[in-house]
Amino acid sequence: MKLAIAICDDDKIALDEETNLIAKILSEKNIKGTVKRFSAPENLLASPVQYDIIFLDVEMGELNGIETAEKLKRKNKNCLVIFVTNYWNYLDNAFAIRAFRYWKKPLDKEQLQDGIDAAINEINNARQVISVNIKGGTVEVPAKNIVYVYISNSITRIVTVKGEIATYDTYSSVQEQLSAVDCFGELRRGYYVNFTYIQNYTQDSIILKYQEKESELKVSRRKFKEFYKEFNTWLGGKQ
Repeated sequence: MKLAIAICDDDKIALDEETNLIAKILSEKNIKGTVKRFSAPENLLASPVQYDIIFLDVEMGELNGIETAEKLKRKNKNCLVIFVTNYWNYLDNAFAIRAFRYWKKPLDKEQLQDGIDAAINEINNARQVISVNIKGGTVEVPAKNIVYVYISNSITRIVTVKGEIATYDTYSSVQEQLSAVDCFGELRRGYYVNFTYIQNYTQDSIILKYQEKESELKVSRRKFKEFYKEFNTWLGGKQ
């Protein structure tokens, strides 16, 4: 895999430090990739390159990092946005556009190493598919399109961004296939959720958003500690 990485920050010192650190980690890990730097978000938006990972400052003149990320996501919904900032008050905004990570400056080398590893896993996850049996035959479903899986009246149902699929496969067999994708977790018995689509959450429920739709699912008391630990680990938190 060859990564295309962009860094955008109007602070030259921060831009230099982040560029050098990212290049160093790619070299140490023997990861092939290009690192392109931008001092203005307008120039990043004008670039024709489809970047895999984009590091963004938040406060950058007229067009801030949140607005830039929204525009980038419209161009390439699969790009992974990592905010690197001194401002924590934008965390909810970053969460709403499904930022991959939200880190405080300066970049921490160990955190960055873990983040790049997680990003590569996420990119690989986006290419994974599962095979399920339905009426009329077998279909392959991209894991990235699966919002959640649940069982109802002994039938396993897969909710995707394109609709719901009823399968003859057992819930456990579908769960086993998805266990190879590290962005899923079980919030209660019979409900397996893709972390990517979590818009918001409380201690006892989560809000999933996809294709302008929202679903609220309850988290069981028995599962919530384990579920949120997995979710925060996926987000990059040190729980």
